[in-house]
Amino acid sequence: MKASRALVLGFMVIIAVVVYQAVSAQDLPPAWSVLVVLKGNPRPYGDRGVTRNALLLTGELKDSGADVHLFLMGASADLATTRTWTGETAAAKRPLVKIVKELVAKGVPIKACGVPNVQISGPIVKEGPYYAGPVKATMKDLSVWVGLCDRILVF
Repeated sequence: MKASRALVLGFMVIIAVVVYQAVSAQDLPPAWSVLVVLKGNPRPYGDRGVTRNALLLTGELKDSGADVHLFLMGASADLATTRTWTGETAAAKRPLVKIVKELVAKGVPIKACGVPNVQISGPIVKEGPYYAGPVKATMKDLSVWVGLCDRILVF
């Protein structure tokens, strides 16, 4: 009895491995479209764990086959600029900018709509200059993406 159970389990594992290899997430068409919005939090880089995790989730969704869009709003739009930071701000932003650039390399469309707010994180470069990938956007661009996507995640 134990031998037959082991044999059945062995065949199930082999079948699961063959099915997994035959149909990977990369081969499937996008099952859904997701819009990830990073809004300008009062402390977008002081509590960078939320921002970092949202960016990592965006990458994981893209890797799983979802059609993902990333909209950087307010203070988060600073992640799309070529602006140079100093001190604590630089230490907080560099890893996040690196993740955004990795998302660009994966083909995630990124739009940025920054609003100057000296009280939160200093003046934001509203006009760019953006590095290759992110595009300057408006609320109208965001509204178009809201209409196109099946799911919307706001961080």
